[in-house]
Amino acid sequence: GSNIGVIGEIDRVGFDGFKEKVEKYYGRPAQFIKVHDMVKKIMIVSGGADKSIKDAANLGADCFITGRVDEPVWDDAHEYGVSFLGLGHYA
Repeated sequence: GSNIGVIGEIDRVGFDGFKEKVEKYYGRPAQFIKVHDMVKKIMIVSGGADKSIKDAANLGADCFITGRVDEPVWDDAHEYGVSFLGLGHYA
């Protein structure tokens, strides 16, 4: 398959402040799962990629951002140890 999305690191920041900045950027509130208090390595995949949270974990991300939020992602986030932000399908 093809690689989609992007992964990168930022200076370590608190999850709550990071979430607020992302919500401001996208102009909408996020559905979220806070697994870690801090964020450093982030993976972003646009559209409905909530099932890619396992890929984010395998790549060492501590936060995953995508559009769609489906119910299993709540359990997956805790199982894989990755905080999650869902911002709507067009995010």
